[in-house]
Amino acid sequence: MLVKKLYSGCNVTLSGSNGNFTSPGYPGRYPSNTICFWEIKVDPGKRIHLLFDPINLPGPSEYMPSDNILLYDGPTCTAPVAGMVLSSERKHFFSSSNQMAIMFISYSYLNEVHNFFASYTAEEPDTSVKESTFIPQFCGANYTTATGSISFFDAADRPCSWMIEVEEGHVIFLNIFYIVTSSIGRYGIYDGNSCLMNTTHSYGGHLLSGADVFKSSGNRLTLLTDRAAFNATYVSD
Repeated sequence: MLVKKLYSGCNVTLSGSNGNFTSPGYPGRYPSNTICFWEIKVDPGKRIHLLFDPINLPGPSEYMPSDNILLYDGPTCTAPVAGMVLSSERKHFFSSSNQMAIMFISYSYLNEVHNFFASYTAEEPDTSVKESTFIPQFCGANYTTATGSISFFDAADRPCSWMIEVEEGHVIFLNIFYIVTSSIGRYGIYDGNSCLMNTTHSYGGHLLSGADVFKSSGNRLTLLTDRAAFNATYVSD
């Protein structure tokens, strides 16, 4: 499955003391088979209060999982997952630092209008307000050795991020021997530690024949999988 389209306001970095973002096509229906990223950064010493309202996401069907929004408590999609939005309820989230990343994935092919509007504000840390509960990380990892192997044999029903970071001044060669996705699965290889679409090397579909090699331009590389199993190794140079 290929996901190629970029939409206005989708896959951007947001800064400043407040702002907002929406699903593609808002206030109309967002397209199916879409993935979007947003990265938010406010002043150091502040935290982010993120509100989804209104929000209208479809639930799972017999053939499709729920469209969903994942919240990462940090600057990129390699940070810990701080929350997940699967329903149409008004939702508040609070970061533990001045940075947060958001990923939106749609699968469904529905005629009804589904969309969301999100706004954020920079706030002083307030111990009286409970921060978002972390979701245990059951897939994905960070790798910091000069060489290594990465494999995942269970096509998990949640996006997983795998970040490689080697010493400054070195680059990474990622050798992917295979990636097998489900019928609605996908993967992305990103040059750096950001999952914004404009840094991607490849996106979607199966990769089955031999080793495909992806080279980073710096000392970081990120692999994002969604309903995909894979086997890979990497070396630095």
